[in-house]
Amino acid sequence: MSNILDYIIAEENKYQTVPVPIIEGYEWSMFKHVKLTTLYLNSIYETGNSDDKPYKNIILDKVNLQHRAIEFDVKDVDAFVDNPDNYYKSMLTRKFHARWARQNGIGEFFDRSAEVFTDFGGVLAKKNIREAKPEIIAWNKIAFVDQTDIVNNPICLRHFYTPDQLLAENWNKEESKYLITMASERNDKKETAQTQQRIESPNVQIKVYELHGVLPETFLDEEGDPFTYVRQMHIVGAYKDKDGKNQSVTLFKGKQKENLFKLAKRDPIDGRGLGRGGVEELFEDQVWVNYNEIQQKALLDQASKILYQTADKSFTTRNKKIADLQQGDVLVHEENMALSQINTQAVNFPLFASAMQRWDEHAKTVSGAYDVIAGESPKSGTAFRTVAVLNQEAHSLHKYRKQQLGRWIEEIYRDWILEFLVAEMQNEQIFMDTLSQEEMEEIANNLAVQEANRLIKEKVSKLELPSQEEVDSLKEGVKMNFMSAGNKRFFKILEGELKDLPIDVQILITDEQRNNAFIADKLSSVFGQVAQNPTILQDPYARKLFNEIMELSGLSPIQYSQSMKTQSTSVAPPKLETTTVDSGAVAQ
Repeated sequence: MSNILDYIIAEENKYQTVPVPIIEGYEWSMFKHVKLTTLYLNSIYETGNSDDKPYKNIILDKVNLQHRAIEFDVKDVDAFVDNPDNYYKSMLTRKFHARWARQNGIGEFFDRSAEVFTDFGGVLAKKNIREAKPEIIAWNKIAFVDQTDIVNNPICLRHFYTPDQLLAENWNKEESKYLITMASERNDKKETAQTQQRIESPNVQIKVYELHGVLPETFLDEEGDPFTYVRQMHIVGAYKDKDGKNQSVTLFKGKQKENLFKLAKRDPIDGRGLGRGGVEELFEDQVWVNYNEIQQKALLDQASKILYQTADKSFTTRNKKIADLQQGDVLVHEENMALSQINTQAVNFPLFASAMQRWDEHAKTVSGAYDVIAGESPKSGTAFRTVAVLNQEAHSLHKYRKQQLGRWIEEIYRDWILEFLVAEMQNEQIFMDTLSQEEMEEIANNLAVQEANRLIKEKVSKLELPSQEEVDSLKEGVKMNFMSAGNKRFFKILEGELKDLPIDVQILITDEQRNNAFIADKLSSVFGQVAQNPTILQDPYARKLFNEIMELSGLSPIQYSQSMKTQSTSVAPPKLETTTVDSGAVAQ
């Protein structure tokens, strides 16, 4: 290649025109995959829409349901201190993270990731060196990638800038101004971002390629070694000269330390850079539903025509055309040759309705968009427990895909996002957050232990010993005072308090769509059995069986049961207790 633009244009043409073989009889084009997915989502035929071709979109509602089923929320990210001596500071980290993530748009990143991951069969994120929220790459901005292995090969993005946007970037200003000048001269024949079709426009939009990858050293230095490959980045502006030839302006080039891209695939397929997309798996259903719609439209056109018949050959010469008749007009015909209407009713309409329903049901099955997930009422007479089991099973596929996406988000957090969070946490922070019931009880217990220890130390220093009743009364009073003050509290992180502590995260894959009524029914059943004979859980065999029942019901024995260890009734002198409450954690 004579220059970097020649390489980019050649690879771009190859990406758009040459599919890759997956297996004998199956070739796949990522460019066409992205195009069809975008068109079908927006109810557009590949050949374009027209008034005589109806489009009944059966895809949009099903992929929207999948978006909701696999999406994450900021509260699903558990940020903690990965150190046993300082683990108690995890509550500070967790509370600060929730507020920080909302302020930095991490929730928007989660939502967009779930949408692109579902629709196209994969989501590509790019590290943002200026802010915590990574950039989700729109697949139609791809100039070219390797269709079999995206992130381990060069990636080239295509942008279109206005002059103001181009000058705002931190690139070579003189070259940017030159590019604007050259692009403005060809403004009457610029290319649009999506169709590459030349149109007339009063606005200046400048095409810029952003290339990342391990490439020959000669792309950076003409005198470099063509057999030495280095990771590099190029920002190349493109325009056509007065002879219509491709010309370029290099706005930036240089070496890169790391790969800035991470990819998550949905339902991976060997040999493909993207997995199976939620829209792609409904291509066939959409095609045949549209076919039915087109055929029904043709029948309606026929049925809507009002036709007449008569044996009187001279009827039309004696009367106006049917379309020109007015109210009260009288028609004249030969004797025994009356005018009658022809029946154009389409008797096979129900066949099309039945076929369309079958395709839609098939689409629901393939996409996991069952009626029970969509919130539709079950058929009359369906047992409550049956509905609950169907609901749980219907979500299993979406939970599996949510786990796929969750592992990718964990990796992005550890490699890209946490450094921004940790840097922010080095400074003093005061913020308010809402505590859950469990968190309130945990802090109340720890504060009670602290106050009890303070009392014991004070008494011992005076050669006295408080009674157990006195200690218990103090602890109970501390708990009641704390709990009665409400669950909205101020937190304070001291400057440097979390410095150099290892922060880690895990994504909590919780079944938020679970049937709460079904869970309540399980708990009520278990509670009723235990309430009749609570002492039965002191038997280790019965307790083991109880735990197994809870686990098989999808519930946590740890969360819903307490230790059945026999409490010692002997009176012992009060002793110092341990606590993990940080004195600066909660501002009273």
